[in-house]
Amino acid sequence: MKPEFLLAKLDRMPMLKAVVPFAAGILAADRFALPLWFLAGAFLLSGVLALLLRSPLCTLAMLFTAGFGAAQLRDTGRTVPYGVYTAYELSVEGIPADRGRYASAEATVTAWRDPADGTWHPAGDRVTLHADTLTPLHPGERLRCRGTVRSLRGGAESYRRLMTRRGFAGTIWLSERTIL
Repeated sequence: MKPEFLLAKLDRMPMLKAVVPFAAGILAADRFALPLWFLAGAFLLSGVLALLLRSPLCTLAMLFTAGFGAAQLRDTGRTVPYGVYTAYELSVEGIPADRGRYASAEATVTAWRDPADGTWHPAGDRVTLHADTLTPLHPGERLRCRGTVRSLRGGAESYRRLMTRRGFAGTIWLSERTIL
């Protein structure tokens, strides 16, 4: 295809021109972290310059910073504490996978108990649940257990970032002794 035909097709698809820098900003946010005040300032400055100068380069910069900021704002944080041995209420999601020495499943922490004062706090964090072979897991099962939510470890850094983007807060290990 000749370049002039490609440019003519792109002129008929203006949203495609906008999606590319926005997606590039999202991909850059996976690699780098910038303060939100800096992103807001860069967005406003590039937007004002795009309006005043009618510059396509400033428009691209504005879309890039918008994508970067959207990706960073999407990080919702977690509500369960890391490294605290306490009681959790879990809901098993999906079909558990047999990994040989243990079973693995996705679960949602619906509540956790504060060990200091004994009050229950609602949560909605997803975790990877690992259970030894003596502890059967069933899809849709709700259970209370004692344990510790640990941050995602092992594997490549890109896998941990992917799991974090998918909403996983960490992992929790279960055994027959820890189920209440």
